Amino acid sequence: MKNLNCLEVINVEVNIEHGFFFVEFNNSKSLQCCLKYDENEQMFLNQIERRDSGFDEGLCADCNDWALADIDGCDVLGFLIGEAKKAGVEIV
Repeated sequence: MKNLNCLEVINVEVNIEHGFFFVEFNNSKSLQCCLKYDENEQMFLNQIERRDSGFDEGLCADCNDWALADIDGCDVLGFLIGEAKKAGVEIV
């Protein structure tokens, strides 16, 4: 693998209940990041904070590690943001 764009995206999902945005590929792998949490409303929003997406922390880092290890010059966050925009997620 050289590039994430070489992989076929088979599913994109925004999970407001659990606070994740994820993309599944035809290679049985996925990428994910966190949705923004509204402290006042105590709920996740259909938004990703570019500066605090959590793509490289905790569960998301575990999920995304394959791309960082296997793909040269991989921009995981950039790819996730591009797919999120296509899915109607607001980037803040």
